[in-house]
Amino acid sequence: SGIDTCQAALTLLNVKQKNRYKNDLIENLVKSFNKFSKDAFTKDEIKNVALRLLMKMLEANSEFDFMTIDKLSKTNLHFEVKTYPQDEGGQIEKKKLKERFDQANVQLGKGKHFFQNVVAPIAELTSTWTWVGLVCFPEIADKNVFKEVLGVEDNDLKYILTKKEMADAKWMDELNLGTV
Repeated sequence: SGIDTCQAALTLLNVKQKNRYKNDLIENLVKSFNKFSKDAFTKDEIKNVALRLLMKMLEANSEFDFMTIDKLSKTNLHFEVKTYPQDEGGQIEKKKLKERFDQANVQLGKGKHFFQNVVAPIAELTSTWTWVGLVCFPEIADKNVFKEVLGVEDNDLKYILTKKEMADAKWMDELNLGTV
């Protein structure tokens, strides 16, 4: 329901945004009320005003590098791109790589929560829709670096894209989208 979606979205706001939400909602409702006749201002419109405000506030709270929909497989693909290493020598340091990898995964977690608790309910997506998060490191030659340096499991490597994977589309087949 719209109330459940709003409540889920509210959990994604930071403290400052949560404190501002009530006043901003009232302000947005008044603006919307002035645009519509009394008969057109329904419960659904109130819900839509609240959701639009939440979406606007969430936009400022988190940035997702790239999201796209694969309608055929009913999948939301979320890509987080990290540039590492950033220096000329291209040396990979375990601590810095882990930091960038963890940052990407935090963003993916926020994106998954956003998709499941905000986007899917608003779009009325069925439970057959899935979310897939991918970490992209275009400056790293091969995903085996993550296995060797960070100990990433083989099954999780398919969710990491490096220069090698970006050169062809075989990585998409590895995801087995739309298969049971």
